Amino acid sequence: MVRASDKIPGVVYGPQFASLSITLAKREFLHVLKDAGESTLIDCVIEGQKDPVAVLIQEVQFDPLSDQVTHVDLRQVDLLQKIEADIELKFIGEAPAVKAEGGSLVRAADTIKVKCLPKDLVHEIEVPVDSLATFADVIKVKDIVIPAGMELLSHAEDVVAKVAAPISEAELAALAEKPVMDVEAVAVEEKGKKEEEGEEGEATSKEDGKP
Repeated sequence: MVRASDKIPGVVYGPQFASLSITLAKREFLHVLKDAGESTLIDCVIEGQKDPVAVLIQEVQFDPLSDQVTHVDLRQVDLLQKIEADIELKFIGEAPAVKAEGGSLVRAADTIKVKCLPKDLVHEIEVPVDSLATFADVIKVKDIVIPAGMELLSHAEDVVAKVAAPISEAELAALAEKPVMDVEAVAVEEKGKKEEEGEEGEATSKEDGKP
């Protein structure tokens, strides 16, 4: 088995390859995945190819039990053609509404979609949160400063971050006092209704059967 020899099976496809099966060195690939992610251009050296192939990590499959990488899809890109990609957002700094008001930062989006040439791709885009001074303030897609050469495809008015107000003592008390449904009592009540309906149906059938 490929994985038993500390290798990861994969496939590369694109303009130059319809579908080429490959094996990747596990340690090196995990290092690249951590540092580059899925939105950074990678030079992939393929046996039999004279020059490295520019690829993106298209998909990584994991074992549901061990969480180990089991398969990798690499997509070759045309360096002269713009592509669409999801770029990770990295929220930096501390929101004043969190520090002064005790609120909680809510990340409404982890990525934004952009379009650009492969050479202009980046691993992540930093989003400062120091503009969130009150609970009414929000950061929208249109507020994000993107690198040169990129075109935003995500909706400009979509909210990516805000600060939620802390729950008050009165709200906590109200939650604690909220009645909890007695599931067992409901089940007994439903059973009683069904039995009554069954008895009524049986009585009706007997009456209908009278000469």
